[in-house]
Amino acid sequence: MSRSRPLWKHVAAFALLILVIQRIGFRVLGDGPAGSLFIDIFAITANILAIACSFSASNRGRGVSRAFWILFASAITLQLLGDVGWAYCRYFHVPILEAALFPSLFYRLY
Repeated sequence: MSRSRPLWKHVAAFALLILVIQRIGFRVLGDGPAGSLFIDIFAITANILAIACSFSASNRGRGVSRAFWILFASAITLQLLGDVGWAYCRYFHVPILEAALFPSLFYRLY
């Protein structure tokens, strides 16, 4: 039994759905603390979903494909750490200098 692969239409529809949900949430909640918290949680959830899908793809792949998906998952994990750092700083109103290494360091590494 062969595994089904998503069509480009499915991927495009999913990406469009993510953008629509994000824009609706931003319009409803505004750019205040509730809106930025929603966007941060949404980004963190999307990162976790991407990591889970990458590890699932690495389990199905062999050789170079498996290595690619593991490296991709590790890069998204660094982005997840950066997003969690930014969400923490915004939610608790921690001032961030422009030259700060954290959490932008994680964006530079991935």
